[in-house]
Amino acid sequence: MRRAAWIAGLSRTHKEIIGLYLNDFYEETMETAKGGHSAKEFRRIIAVAKAINPRLAIWAPCYPPDDLDRPYDFDIDAIIFSFYDVKQLPFYEALLDRVLKKFTGKPILGSLYLESDEGRWLTEQEFKGIIDYFIAKTNEGKLAGLRVFRVQSLIDRPDYSKWLKESLTKLQRR
Repeated sequence: MRRAAWIAGLSRTHKEIIGLYLNDFYEETMETAKGGHSAKEFRRIIAVAKAINPRLAIWAPCYPPDDLDRPYDFDIDAIIFSFYDVKQLPFYEALLDRVLKKFTGKPILGSLYLESDEGRWLTEQEFKGIIDYFIAKTNEGKLAGLRVFRVQSLIDRPDYSKWLKESLTKLQRR
């Protein structure tokens, strides 16, 4: 609550702060004990932030496929479709379609974790495949943009940085 209030307060004087990202939405599970938040906690965090700055956008993560079955019955403005599981790579198009249907009318960012839960790095084909797909969907206006998670990974893997720069040349200016 303190951090939400702090960010919301800063956003009133720092116009470059455009939103508050609520990390790790879980139903009432053991995961909430590990730092995730329940819907009830999300509602409290949102209420604190909105009381200070009603214009501050609230961003929430969606980790398909599991999160697609969870209710998002709290007041959010936008979604970060967080794609992180290498086993899901063959299904990212279908998963994004489900996310777009679940959150119709909300801005959605495509998000890629650069290292998989399996502890291995993505291949060039895997990396470029998902980034190029997110860029194509951004160019089509279906996504608001993309997020690459963990800048340290770009430092650890210079090839990721190279591939990202190559892919970003395909991003059209609006």
